[in-house]
Amino acid sequence: AVFVLFKINHKTFNIASQKPDYVMSAARLFNEFELVEATANAKYEDKIIEVVGSVREVKQTMDNEIIVLLASGNTMFSVRCKLATSEKLVAMDIQENEEIAIRGICKGMLLDVLLEECIID
Repeated sequence: AVFVLFKINHKTFNIASQKPDYVMSAARLFNEFELVEATANAKYEDKIIEVVGSVREVKQTMDNEIIVLLASGNTMFSVRCKLATSEKLVAMDIQENEEIAIRGICKGMLLDVLLEECIID
């Protein structure tokens, strides 16, 4: 019942038609979270962020989600962009080290900075 209620109340959100709240490099976004995570969360969480960065890796999860990892300036961690379902075909053309712009909803930091429902600009 809880799942059904969630699905009924869950609003679909078309990020492609929305202007980003912030535009910045992936490294800058990561650095802000790394410096003072609480401040960055207050500023960016649930906001639309457009990040520009170099592709570190593109991978597919066990749930068939496509994840694009953007270089953050930190050798261990990235800006982790979970692509929207509509972007799966575009994702096939993304190459490592390619400079791209991705727009998504910031969900905070869990080792990587997390962006969801991402589209490639």
